[in-house]
Amino acid sequence: MIPVPRSEEDLEGSHQFLFPPPSDAVPAEKSDDDEESEDDDEDGDSDSDDDDDDNSSSDDEDNSEKNEVSSSIRPKKRQKTKKADNNNKFAFQQIRMFKREYKKAWLAVLRLPLPVTLLKKALNFLPQNVLNYVAQPLRFADFFMEAYSDNNNSGGIIGVLALEGLFLLITKYGLEYSNFYTQLYKLVSAKVMYAKYRARFFSLMTKCLVLNTMLPAHLVAAFIKRLCRCTLSGPPSGALFVLALVSNLLKKHPECSCLVQRKAGITEMEDCFLADEDDPVECRALQSSLWELAVFERHYYSAVSTLAKSIGRAEEDKAPLYNVEEFAAHTYGSLFDQEKKKKNKTALTFKKPTSLFTEDDVFSGCIQIGDH
Repeated sequence: MIPVPRSEEDLEGSHQFLFPPPSDAVPAEKSDDDEESEDDDEDGDSDSDDDDDDNSSSDDEDNSEKNEVSSSIRPKKRQKTKKADNNNKFAFQQIRMFKREYKKAWLAVLRLPLPVTLLKKALNFLPQNVLNYVAQPLRFADFFMEAYSDNNNSGGIIGVLALEGLFLLITKYGLEYSNFYTQLYKLVSAKVMYAKYRARFFSLMTKCLVLNTMLPAHLVAAFIKRLCRCTLSGPPSGALFVLALVSNLLKKHPECSCLVQRKAGITEMEDCFLADEDDPVECRALQSSLWELAVFERHYYSAVSTLAKSIGRAEEDKAPLYNVEEFAAHTYGSLFDQEKKKKNKTALTFKKPTSLFTEDDVFSGCIQIGDH
């Protein structure tokens, strides 16, 4: 192991260290409180020596009392030694100082005009590798909120990547952000269904919507309508996730079941939902209906149509919630591999043949097939 310098004598032989400290580096000076405590300990030791000389002819009871006093003094001496070791550490050896400088370095980098590629890497790296290891992680809140509200940069991908860090600051460190769900509603678009970080976005959006049972009905209805509308032009993997999430939201919020039960406005021309409105309060989703489910019931992928037909049924309300994490990671490739593993009996024919050739063939009737 590489030795760590702890005193001026160690600094004289700094050539043995892999990273020697600067020549003017010295341990932290002792405070006045430490010096007073050392003087008190020395006075206590001298008094105990005088007592030993005066009481040399005492009985066994006095000896036992001395042993108890000495045993009570020993832990204090160990604590004093440990405190002295901490005072001998340099600034670069203290975790507290290292975390502070690490935070300052990152904040200085994030103030620079970063290109989009570096900004994406920073948003991916910060939540798991920086926020959990620095003091005062809320100092990064301005950076994440600015990236989260920037929907025009890179088609909204920057906002999707900023969602993880902002969600961590809100749930773990108590950040208050009143426009969180409004910005999340803006991120839901048809482009997200094809994004590279779609699975991460789906997972975080599920936690924000399903785990929070205090959301108002109009907000939940707005997310349900916008998700279903955007999925109409999305891949079947995205449709499976959205239908599973919609089923869970309807079970968590029964007041939104009117979207399935209402029959009026079954076409887009009659729908009162404002799809282009980015404010979930003004989109009038609760007055609309989920006519999109009728479209999914006629989907070319059988799993999507089956899941769409089950939403809104009475027996579906008693069923457990779907594990949407299983649907979030699906792609075209995974669905294709899943279909290849299925082993179904293929019907070779549906009508018993009577001849080797068809009726419109020249050789029809030459060779008959039958019981003779």
